[in-house]
Amino acid sequence: MILSSSELKQNAARKASENEYFREAIRLCRSSELDALVAPIIDKAYRDINCLDCGNCCKQLRPPFTPSDVERIAEQLSMSDAHFTEQYLEDVKSREFAIMACNPCAFLNEKACRIYAIRPDSCSDYPHLHHPGFKYRIRSILENYSVCPIVVQVIEDLKGRIEFALN
Repeated sequence: MILSSSELKQNAARKASENEYFREAIRLCRSSELDALVAPIIDKAYRDINCLDCGNCCKQLRPPFTPSDVERIAEQLSMSDAHFTEQYLEDVKSREFAIMACNPCAFLNEKACRIYAIRPDSCSDYPHLHHPGFKYRIRSILENYSVCPIVVQVIEDLKGRIEFALN
């Protein structure tokens, strides 16, 4: 199993062409049938891979924080929303979200999150596989192929179940 950031990036580069063909093949699937097929694959990947053995998402991505995330986390850290935002977030001129100002995440402690119980919703939902409409999200899912071993396992398992031609 690939867990290191460099191995994931190398694997993604090696599989880029194959993944593009796969993305095109997914477009031919019925959305509801694909969602039914992929659900147990996703569940198995989550059982097989412990996120605490990896932490690549926290090292490489800068998650969005909604206003409710900011309020919840700032309160737990005994900070004002404004102070929390100033210290940890980058303003992206949006009322809907701000993003983590640094990379790796300021709350990452080795491979574990110091605010795990109150982490942003986008973090608790990552890598966003369980939502319906897998077919319509395949591009963004494949963007995480170089970051998340769970995504790699799901995509590779799914490739084995869906016929697609590699020219």
